[in-house]
Parts: sequence; C-alpha cells; structure tokens
Amino acid sequence: MIFLKHQLVVFFFLFVCTLGVVAQQEYLFSHIGTREGVASNDVIAVQQDKEGFIWIATLNGLQRYDGSRLLTFRHRADDTTTIPGNKILFMQMDTKNRLWLLCDDNDVGYFNTIDFTFHPVHVAVSTSAIKKAEGHLFIDDTGNVFLRLSGEPLLQFDEAANTFSADNVLVPLPSKWHAVWLFQDEQQHNYWIACDSGLVKFNPKTKTLSYRNHNNDNDVVINQYAALTHTSYPYLDSKGRFWIVSWPPSGLSVYSFNLYTKQQEHREVALGKLLRYVYYEIDGIQELKDGTLWFTGYNLLATFNNKANNFKVFKNDLPGEYSIHYDMIYQLYEDREKNIWVCTNKGLYRFNPSAQLFRTISLKRPGKDSLYTPDVTDIIQARTGDILVSTWGSGIFSYDSSLEPKHLLYVDASFKKSNLFTWCTHQRANGDIWSGHQDGSLFIIHTNTKQQTDKLQLPVFENSTIRQIAEDKKGNLWLGTQKGLLIKWDAAANTFTLMQRLQSIVYRLYIDWQGDIWACTQKNGIYKINVSDGSIALHYTAESDAARRLMRVGADDIVQYNDSLYIIASGGLNILNIKTSTIRYFNVNSDIFSNTVSNIVVDKQGLLWVTTQSGLFSINLKNKAVVHYEESDGLQNNFFNPASATVLNDGRIALGTSHNFIVFNPGEIMQTGAVPPGVKITGFALMNKALPLDSLAKQKAIVLPYSQNSITIAFSTLHYQNSYAILYKLEGLDKEWISAKNNEAIYSYLPPGTYTFSIKAVNANNTFSNEITTLSIAVQAPFWKTWWFYSLLLLAGIAFLYWLDRERMKRKAVLQNMRSNISGSLHEEINNALQNINVLSEIARIKADKEPEQSKNYIDEIHHKCNSLIEAMDDMLWSIDPANDTMAHTISRMKEIAHTISYRYNTAIQVNNDDKVIQLKPDMRRRHELMIIYKMTLQLLAAQMHARTILVELSFVKSHVQLNMFAAGVKLNSGNTVQETIRSLKAKTAMLKSSLEVQADDKGVGIILLVKR
Repeated sequence: MIFLKHQLVVFFFLFVCTLGVVAQQEYLFSHIGTREGVASNDVIAVQQDKEGFIWIATLNGLQRYDGSRLLTFRHRADDTTTIPGNKILFMQMDTKNRLWLLCDDNDVGYFNTIDFTFHPVHVAVSTSAIKKAEGHLFIDDTGNVFLRLSGEPLLQFDEAANTFSADNVLVPLPSKWHAVWLFQDEQQHNYWIACDSGLVKFNPKTKTLSYRNHNNDNDVVINQYAALTHTSYPYLDSKGRFWIVSWPPSGLSVYSFNLYTKQQEHREVALGKLLRYVYYEIDGIQELKDGTLWFTGYNLLATFNNKANNFKVFKNDLPGEYSIHYDMIYQLYEDREKNIWVCTNKGLYRFNPSAQLFRTISLKRPGKDSLYTPDVTDIIQARTGDILVSTWGSGIFSYDSSLEPKHLLYVDASFKKSNLFTWCTHQRANGDIWSGHQDGSLFIIHTNTKQQTDKLQLPVFENSTIRQIAEDKKGNLWLGTQKGLLIKWDAAANTFTLMQRLQSIVYRLYIDWQGDIWACTQKNGIYKINVSDGSIALHYTAESDAARRLMRVGADDIVQYNDSLYIIASGGLNILNIKTSTIRYFNVNSDIFSNTVSNIVVDKQGLLWVTTQSGLFSINLKNKAVVHYEESDGLQNNFFNPASATVLNDGRIALGTSHNFIVFNPGEIMQTGAVPPGVKITGFALMNKALPLDSLAKQKAIVLPYSQNSITIAFSTLHYQNSYAILYKLEGLDKEWISAKNNEAIYSYLPPGTYTFSIKAVNANNTFSNEITTLSIAVQAPFWKTWWFYSLLLLAGIAFLYWLDRERMKRKAVLQNMRSNISGSLHEEINNALQNINVLSEIARIKADKEPEQSKNYIDEIHHKCNSLIEAMDDMLWSIDPANDTMAHTISRMKEIAHTISYRYNTAIQVNNDDKVIQLKPDMRRRHELMIIYKMTLQLLAAQMHARTILVELSFVKSHVQLNMFAAGVKLNSGNTVQETIRSLKAKTAMLKSSLEVQADDKGVGIILLVKR
C-alpha cells in the first residue's frame, strides 16, 4: 500500500507537470496597432524605402514609421497630390524607390516618399471593368510593373505614356487565359503565371511561352502540373521544390514537386492536421533570406521544416505579451535588418529570428510532443557532448549538442526507475554520473554499462536532499544537502564522511582554481573549506567585520574571476579579494538591476553573466559597462533557479529556469553590440508646424525669422531590432550632450544666432556611431538687433550729441549775447546817469554860492539819479544771476519790488500767483524784460497815477504768462508823461513779442501783459 501510494503521488505530479504546459512559441513578436497610432488594425502590406523608413499600408490610409513615430497620409478631396483613397489593397516599392499603391476601385499609381505626392497612372480598360475586377500589382526584379485585373488581359506599365496597357506586354498569355498570380524565380528569372486555366511559364531569355500542350521548353514543372486548373501562388524555393496551390471545385490542393528527385507530394492534408482541421486558405508563399519557407493566409502562419519534411504552425492567440494574434496574414516582409514584419487583421507584428540569440529549450522526451514544466535544477555537459538537464519532478532530460532531444539508454533507464526529483548531476572522470535526489537519495549511473544504475540512501545523509555535488582535484566528491551537511566521498576508500554541519541549505559547491572548495549557504554566508581535512578556512557572513561583510545573510553562487578576486552572489555582487580578505560591493549603475543575483557565470572573454529577478545582465568589470537582456531581446523566462547555470564545452552558456532552460552564445550576443548606426533627422517642425524635409535638405542652413524660433527636431536610427540611446547637442546653446527622450529635441524661443544641431547614437557599451549627423540653423535677429541697426543708432547718437552740443553752443552764444546786451544797456544807462550826475553836480557847485536853494534842487536830482542807477544795477545783476532762473525767485523779486514801491509811494500793493506759474523757467532775457515792464507799470500806477491800492495777479493761461495789474480808484491821465510811459511799455512789450493792453473805467485802470512762455 505504501508503494502504491508513492506511485500515485508520482503519477499525479507528472500529470500536473505535463498538463500545466501550453504550447511554447519559438519567436517573440512585438506588436503595434491602433493603440500605438496605426491607422487601422487591418495592415495590408509593409515596405522599406532606401532611407530605412517603414511604410505601412492599411485599410484606413498610408503611414510612415521611423521606430517611434507614425506619419499618416490620407486622401483629401481638395488635393490631387494625396493618395486616391484610404483603403489600400496593395503596396510595393519598385527599383526606382517609388511606392506603388493599389487602392479601392483599383485606383493605381505611385507615391513619392520624398515629397509625399501621389502620381496617378491611367489604366487602359473600361471604367466599369476596372471597378468590378479584383486587382493586384506585381513588380519583377528589373522594375517592370504589371497589373492583374480579374477577367482582363495582363497589363504592363508604360513609363512614357504613364498608362497600364495590354499592348507590348512582356509576358504574353494564351488566348482566354487570365492571370491569377505572377511569380519570378530567382534561379533562372523565369516568370510563372498561375491562371484560371492552368500554369504558364515565360522564359525571358528565349522569349518562349510554355503551358499545357504547348511546352516549348519541355519544362518538367509544366509537364508535372499540366492537368491542374484554377492555379495560384506558384513558387520555386532554393531547395529545388516547386510549390503550387490549386483550388478547383473539388477542393484545395497544395503540391510540392522536387526538381532533383522528381518527387511530388500533396501537402494540404498534413497542413490541415497541424491546424487541427480548422478552415484555412493559402494567400502567400515566401522564402526569406535565411532559407526558411513561410506560408501565410487565412488562419495560417507556418514554416516548412526541411529536416522533418513537414510544416510548423505558429498558433494564433497563445497567451503572453509576445505572442501573435491573427485571423488573416496579409503579408510577410523582411527588412534590411532581417526583421520580419507580419501584416495581420489585428495589427502589425515584428520578429527577428536571427536576432533572437537566446534560445529557449522546452523539456521534451525524444519522439514525444508532450512538454514538461518542472524546475530545472542543474545542467551539465557529458564527456560525449550530450547535455543532461536535471529537474525537480521529471528527472533527467537528455539533448544532443544541437539541443535536440536525444535518446540515451542510461537516462531512459533512470527515468524508468522513477529518478524524478533530481537536484544535481555530476560526471566523474570514469564516466559515471552521480545525481543527488530528494530525501538523501544518491543515484549513480554507470554509463559504460549503459543501463546499470545504483541507488544509495545512506544514514550519513540523514534523509536530507542532496543539493550539490563537486569533485576536487584528487577525484573525491563533496556533497551538500538541504540541512547544510557537507559530506565527502573518498574515492580511494569508497567511504562517505560527514565533514561539516553548516546549519543552512547548501546552494552551491564550487571548486576554485587552486582546488579549494567553497560552500554557499542560504542563511550562513559562504565558507572556504580545506579539502585536506574538511576544516573551515574562511567564513564570510553579513555579520562579519565591515571590510569582510557580505551584502546579505546568504550566498547563492561564487566564481573565481582571477588569481585574487572572487565574485559572490549575496544579494548583489560582492567582490572578494582573497589576498587581503576584504569584500567590496560592485555598484551597478542601472535602475533595472536588482540585488537578487542567483547565478554568476564568467565567459571565455572574462565577461560576467548575472541572473536576477529582473532579467539577465552582462557586466564588464573593467569598464563597468552593464547590458540588460529581457523578453524583448528574446529572453522568454526571467525566473532563474540558483545553481542552475553552466558553461558548455563550446563556450555557450546554459541557464535553468522555472519551466525550461535557455542557451546562448555570449560571443554572438556581444557581436551585436557593434558600432551603432548613424542617426537620421526624420522631422522638423517650426512653431508646431511640420516643414518638408526634402526642401530643407537643399538648404545649407535653415534660416528662421526671429518671430518664429521654436523648433522640434525628430530623429531616428531607423533600426527596429536593436535600440540605441541617442544624444543631441545644439552647439551655440547646449554645453553638454543631452540624452533624447521620445527621439526628439525641442527648443523654444531660440535667441538670434548661428547654431549647429548634432546627433549621434550610443550603445550599452558606450560605443558611439561613427558619423555625427549635423544640421545648421540660423535664427535671424530682429532689425533692432542687427549690426546695421546698431550702426544707425550709433550714427544717430553721434548726430544727436552733435546737435545737443550745437544747441548748447547756440544757447551759450545767445546767453552771452543777452548778457552782452544787458551789460551794454547797463553800461549805457550808467554812462548816461554818470554824465547827468556830472553835469548836475557841476551846476550845483556853480549855483551853490549864488543860488543855494536851486543848488539843493540839483543835489536832490543827483540823489534821485544815483538811486535809479543803483536800482538799475541791482536789477541787472539779479537778472544775470543763474540762481534766479526759477519762477519762484522771479515772483519773490516781484514782491520785493512791490514792497519798495509801496513804501516809497505809500501805496498798498498785493501780489498773487497761481501754482502753474511756479513750474515755469523763463530765460534770462525774458525775465529781465518782464521785471523792467513790471517795475515801470507799478511806478506808472503808483507814482504817476497816484494809486492807493494795486492788485497784481500772475497766472499761466494757454501757454502764456499773464500779468494783470489793477489800480482801483484812479483814472487814466491823458498827460504827456503818462502816455509817454505807456508808449514806452508797449515798445518794450513788442520787443518780447508779447502784448500789453491798458483798460480804464470808473472803477480804475487795469494793465494786462501777455508774455509767451
């Protein structure tokens, strides 16, 4: 019963391991659809132009793709240069880099990929026939373009007439035979035309036509398929097989005919079986550059396996981010990087078989289709070159060096004995294979005897799972267990001895170059063991001294890097210098790298390959370059098991995962990191408006006006498989290179100047592209910042300064002239006054003795003259003093004069002014003349008219200074003296170009003086 129970448990586990598997795809497909900006999920065709742009034809327009951006072209009724319709049925690039389009209603022409204009081509067939027919374009290897319209003759493009015509068609067809499909083989460049009535061959060298009952070339293919009608999709592959599809009323037939063996095979049944008899249609047969033959169509994406002589179907709607979903495959297209673009009704897919350098190997038994999903716990390569994969739950799997499942008798025998829970495997020099199992079981497979297997379950293992086996230089084996037991098997004595209790799971046993053994444990760090006696030589933990401390409590793996350095997986990478017994941490400059290292492998070039929970990394310790590999690089599984990595004999690295194992050649992967390509400018927008690149390319520099200086430059490497970082710099503005985001550079409001925009690509190894793409940009300065405007300003400034100086000199001259006039007047007045005084004094001296009274009168006159002279000199000196230039000083002086006259003539004089007058600044001459007129007027009113009260008001009215003086209670005297004074006042007023008006009535006399400012 116990045995039966054990067998049931094993059976149930195997059942779960097998049923838990879904079909695993060989390739990883990247997808872009409407969510990423594709115009329609119905992608009809893809082409690549000579620049490297990918052109996408959809049922909703034409698009150009540069790896990050999609530029869309659609029909516009108001523009005849746009495509004729958005529903594109066919697209192909010809030898002249013209993109031929066949749209709805069979509107046909070619699209210029440089200036984005469509050029329609006339079809010499009735309009009704064109619209009713099913059409297709074919372009041969010399650039001839053919148009097939169902039920119509084959048409060929006439370049001179810009017309598709049946006249002078290179490939003639038998009468009443209508073309369905046209194919030109690469071997002899013969044309093969599948027609509704059969297969036709046209030999371009001999210009002969061969078909049923008219086989002029005596061609074996024509003879072989002479009976076929309703043919389509003829294809001659590189292996010499001629494929053809026939679909008469009796049903679908798919044939292949081997030109070398003359063997024909029906293929439709085998293909239908692989598709589980789902309805399918073949709409394309195509051989890629690597020789793989692909079949596409409705519910069909398959390759032909030459070795198995059968198809391999790529299933639709498998789970996973990188699977493919389709109902219809419209086209496969291979670009210059060997990317395969798959056009489907569910978007556009891309994969690259040659770039998927990580090969995921499923766990399979030879000759069986069942897949197993246990954890891979160990991988070794036997001395025979066979690869043995240990799993926990399904035993050992065997593969040849090409990674094909292989029958090995000892493996088959081991599997039959239910050696299922295998943790580790090791092959000794004598060929024996030791494998550690669950519950301390040890299996020894004697490969020389093919089938003999010994099972040991000794007390020394204490029923603890054997996790690791390593062999020292003397041929002794060391075994580590789940409980942390370290056991030595002595080869000479054939005895097992417990050497250490390490108190934690032993993850890895490693023999270094010197022959010492290292034990990595789950919780107790790492031990170095003396192989001579099993003693502990060194022990490093997370609690050791700071200089000897591990990053984590446990260690998953260890490798020796050189004579002095060991790399330990303890959380992250710990670098142990064995000579100084110190540990330092290797800091990985990557946000993706996680400190969850489970395996470390050193390849033949000294590069570290490190598995973590975030993927696989290659690390160059010398230059600290780190490269991350994940699903998009072909790595389908990131769940790596500890102690499951190994280096195969040819340098390939094998990594065990949770359900399969991965094999890759590090040398091939590093070769892909060659010099990055150059970067191409794919778009230029000014003020958010795109400019045509073809026009810009003709200019030496892009010249921008100062008011339109915000630009966006788009760029791409036009490589779609490998991604590169792009750096850019605008010389004249940027000091350092800038890492591009979204493959574009944005500059807002560039200042005037001349700039050079530079871009380059860089890979993960910090290698830059050989060429740097540059673009010259000049932003014009506004006219007020140009040199000629500055020169004009300078000249204007000089002229202005000259004018100012000239005006200053003129004012100085005027002032000097004024002062000269004033001083001249003063001199004349003083001279006249002195002469009068001299004459009067002489008369007074003569009259002094004889006429004393009259002499006194002369002396009084002399006194009066002296006072007048003093007042005139005082007024003159006050006027020419620059300190008195303000109106405030003038008003103050007027009040002083009023006070003097008031005192002298016993007259009450009141002087008033408004605030506006205070702000004025009259010149010297006007101030002087104003004061003279003011003083004469007061003397007229007070002295000559004997006014008792005088009101003086000074105001500013309409750019004039108005001086009003009113004497109350007096009358205007018509005497000579008064009138003479008035005439004198008016004369002086006229000299100021001003006016003086005398008004009189019963109330008094008023004098109004208006002086210009």
